[in-house]
Formats: sequence, C-alpha cells, structure tokens
Amino acid sequence: MTVSRAFADEIAITTFEDVPPSSVETIKRATLDNLAITFFSYDIVDRPFASLARSLGGTPQATVVGDGARVSAGLAAGVNSQMASDSDFEEQGPGVHMFAPISAMALAVGEMVGASGREVIAATALGYELNTRVFDAATATERVFSVYKGHPRRHLYFNAAVVAARLLGLDVETIERAIGLAWVTAMPPRMEVTFGLGNENAYRVSPHLHACQIGLQSVLLAAEAGGGLPGIIEATIGDDYRAEVMLDSSNRFRSVKDCLSMKPRVGSWGFQGGLQLLAELIADEGLRPDEVDSVVFRGPDIYVPFANPSPRTFWEAQGSIPLAFASLLLGIPSGKAWVDPEGLGDPERAAIAARVTVAAHENPEMNEVEVKARGRTMGRSIHRSRFHGAPSNPLTRDDCVEKFLQQAVPVVGPTKAREIVELVWSLDQVEDVAELAERFS
Repeated sequence: MTVSRAFADEIAITTFEDVPPSSVETIKRATLDNLAITFFSYDIVDRPFASLARSLGGTPQATVVGDGARVSAGLAAGVNSQMASDSDFEEQGPGVHMFAPISAMALAVGEMVGASGREVIAATALGYELNTRVFDAATATERVFSVYKGHPRRHLYFNAAVVAARLLGLDVETIERAIGLAWVTAMPPRMEVTFGLGNENAYRVSPHLHACQIGLQSVLLAAEAGGGLPGIIEATIGDDYRAEVMLDSSNRFRSVKDCLSMKPRVGSWGFQGGLQLLAELIADEGLRPDEVDSVVFRGPDIYVPFANPSPRTFWEAQGSIPLAFASLLLGIPSGKAWVDPEGLGDPERAAIAARVTVAAHENPEMNEVEVKARGRTMGRSIHRSRFHGAPSNPLTRDDCVEKFLQQAVPVVGPTKAREIVELVWSLDQVEDVAELAERFS
C-alpha cells in the first residue's frame, strides 16, 4: 500500500475509541497548556496580530483566542497557533513544537463544523501521531542549530490537513488528494534559519498562519472542487523520508503519551532543566539573591549565545538565560512578569542576571548548574529525559491549571478561566466545542 493511501485510510477510520485513555489525558493537559500560552502571547505582544485577524475576517467560523473575533477557520487556527508559537512556552516533541498548530486547527475546524470534544480529541491525537511518524521517517542528518531536522516545517501543512480532513469526515479518496496537496504546498524547510540572524522579530518567520490556512484550503479544495492527485506523497519523498517508518502504525498514539513535553517555565526546552536545578537549590539551601556571587549554566552548545543579561524586548527576553535565572532567584512567577517589556529595566534583576554565565556542556542531553554563594560552590546536573514536563516527569493537572490561570485570568477574568479549565478536563463529554470557544475572550 502506498504512503498516501495508508495515511488516508488511517485518517478516515480513526475514532475517539482508538485513542488510549492515557493519551486522552495527555491531550487534555496539552490542550489546556496550549490555550494558556496563547493567552500569554496575546496579553504581552500579540494583540495587534489578533486584531489583524479581525480585520481580515472572512466567514465567521471560529474564534480568535483573547480577541474573540470570529473569522474563517483557517485564519483563526493560524493566528491562534502563531500566538502559541510566539510564546517560547510551548510543547516540545517530535517535529519540534507541533502541538500548537494541531490543537489550534482541531479547535477551529471543530468549532466550524460543530464537532464534539471526543471528535476534537481524536483529530488532535491523530495529527500528532502522523506528525511523529513523518518526523521520525526524515533521513536528514544535517540539522538547523544542531536541533531541527532539515524537513520539519513540511509537517505544519500536512498536520493541518490531517486534522481538518478527519473533522470534516471525508472519504478515503478525497483525503488522499487533500493531504497530498498540503504536502507539496509546504514552503522550503530552511525558513526558520533566520532565527539565528539576531532579528528580534524572527519568530514572525515561523509559518503557522500560512500553514494552517493552506492545510485547510487543501482539504476544502479536494472536497469541494476535486483538487489534488493521489499518490503525491510517495512520488515526492525521494530519499528524504523512509516510507517504512511512515507506514509503521504498530504502536499508534505512543507519541502523545511518550514524546510530548510541556514547559513549566518560559524559555527554550533545552535550558528548562537548568531552571529546575536552580529552583531546587534555592529551595533546599534557602538561597537569597544577595548571597549569590555567580551562576554558571551548562547545556547544549546552541544556547551559548542566549547569554544577553539586559534584553530590551519581549523577543530578546524570552531567549535570555541570565534573565530567566535572575527572575527565578528573585522569586518572580514564571510568565508575563519574566518577559514583559515594561519590567525589563529593573536594575536589581539586571544586576543579578549579569552574574550568570552560559557555557556548553560536553553532553548536549545534559543541563548543569553551578552556584557560588556563602563561600561554597554548589552544583547539580540533570538529563533532559528527567526535566519537569518531560514524559517521564510530566506536568500534573495541578501544574497545568496553575500555568493556565496565571496566563488566562488577566485576559478573560477568573470566572471564564475556571470554566475553560473545567470544559477541557471534561472535553470528552462536551457535545459542541463552540461551548469552549465562547469563553476565549
């Protein structure tokens, strides 16, 4: 069987009952997490971006988080996904930060068609599953910044089409044409390389807005206008992907439970362990900021440039390891207060951040923190598999609720925020996800 037809068959027949209960639970927690970080970015930096969606409009099918505008489903999914991605507070897993577009598309198309929560969960799990298999199948060894495989951004388009096709309940032949259209429309995979050029607005290059719209348009073009051809995926993968890995469905939905990580603090996944170690040292040793002479963080070599102690903008702040460590030492709750431009000029935090050094660890899978205080040197290390938020040490429901309320309450108030929490925890009982979307603003 061809890759295109096998994927189409799987998309057509997948139901909520196919998703293991443990994966359903992970989907719920990750959905709440993704909404949290969307509110986070909206509140700090993305109100103008959300307003752009309102001005572009289209058929009112789905809701923009925070703003509340009802616009076309592809536009809502793209804007919501981009806001989540802007946060640098999002999921880490196969394909690199792919839960945001998958979840945003599932909620937007689900709202458009009046889907139940069970249908949205199934589509989300399916999107993440196929995303993982495509990513695992990529053969590229060259990686952007030694992290990203050479082809990951193709998944943005393909994943969006998978989710939309599942929720629209299309037949196998139409699904095959739809996912093929999305597959070949993806932009060249090197766009994210601009992140390394020092432009504070580089995150805007991330093509979530475009990908979600193209993914849904591919599905609608195939369904309503007969667009697309069968067999496009296998005709174009060449040596870039291993077809046998893409076709391996022997352990379906493992990626949702076993590969999806969520961040407890703002910042890239690769230094979350360092923040965790510093928090433990503060708690165990009762460290006060004025007692700390210096802090050294060692992690993957790609983080050595993330050492600016005096960021000026939101974009610079979210990539500043010294600022994050200083915020932690000062007891500032992770979230808006860490990266809000209005607070970046605080001289006390800047002085502490100046004492933080960033260096490379010989093992890129490790984080290490060394603190000099009270005439002593205290050091700890941790493997990335044990970071808080990793599958082996996941965020609990309480962790997710705390993170969500911190980000959502300033936007929608405590009542709506609590209602969203309860609806997400009972998502498999919700008959129409529009009930959830009504509380997004």
